[in-house]
Amino acid sequence: MARLRLGVATFAVLAAAACASAGQHPGDSGGSSENLITSEELRAAPVTDLGSYIRSHRPRWLQRNYQLSFNETEIQNVVVFLDNIMHGGADALATFMTSSAQEVRYYTPSEAESRFGLGTGNGVIQIVSRTH
Repeated sequence: MARLRLGVATFAVLAAAACASAGQHPGDSGGSSENLITSEELRAAPVTDLGSYIRSHRPRWLQRNYQLSFNETEIQNVVVFLDNIMHGGADALATFMTSSAQEVRYYTPSEAESRFGLGTGNGVIQIVSRTH
C-alpha cells in the first residue's frame, strides 16, 4: 500500500511538472508566449534583424510543412506579412529590423488560412509595425 501511495505521489509530481513546462520550447525565453514576440523582448535582442532573432528564439516558426497533393509533395514555406500585407517567405524576415516591430506573431497553418486565406498552409509570421 505504501508503494502505491509513493507511485501515485510520484505521478502527481511528474504530471504537475509537465503542466508547468507546457508551452515552453527550446529557444523560447521564460514567460514568453510561443506564438508572440513583444517589443520588450525585441528591445533586449542581441541581433538587429527579425530573421536572425526568429531563427535563434522561435525556430519552430520556420519549420516546413510537407503536404501530399495530387501524387507530388509540395513544400510550403511560412508566409511573412507586414501588418496585413504579404511580403513573401521566411527570407523576407531579414529585411525587417527588430526595432521596427511592435510585435511579431506566428499563426499556425489552420489559423493562418482562416485569417489570411489560401496559400498560407505552413503558417504566417505577422509583423505588426510600430507605425501601424
